[in-house]
This record gives sequence, C-alpha cells and structure tokens, in this order.
Amino acid sequence: MTETLLSPEEVAARLKLDDNGPEIGAQRVLRMARRKGWPCVRLSGKLIRFSEDDVEEIIRRHRSTVKAEEQVVGLPGQTAASRARAS
Repeated sequence: MTETLLSPEEVAARLKLDDNGPEIGAQRVLRMARRKGWPCVRLSGKLIRFSEDDVEEIIRRHRSTVKAEEQVVGLPGQTAASRARAS
C-alpha cells in the first residue's frame, strides 16, 4: 500500500499558511519544517514532501494545551526576565 505524499503547497493550504499565495505559503512551510524539525519525507536534497501522518504530528505538536493553573503569573508590572530570575 502506498501512502500519498503532500507537497508544501498542499500542507500550507491545510495549515492555512497560504494567505499571501501558494508560493509564499510553500516557502513558509519549508522554512518552518527546517527550523522546527517537522517530520517530513526527503526525496532529494531540496525536495521534501509530507505524509498524512506527518501533517497530523505537526498539528499535534503545535496545539496549545496549557491549562490555566499551569500558566506562570507574576506580580503586576513584573517583566518576563524578572519572572524568569525569580523562579
């Protein structure tokens, strides 16, 4: 059984990253795949494709699941750097 591979343009459409056109969306997908270590299938040095399972994994990784009690809340006026030093 062969699995269908999706082009970066198709992945951009699924992730709604193609708001500036399919070429720009594909470039964003390729850049994010490289920077964030997204799972993909490399067919050659620069030719990559994504399987359905890869797209599901990408969506699962980037879904926000932070609960309200897990969020770090600092004092009023406290900066992120100050909060990091205090913990």
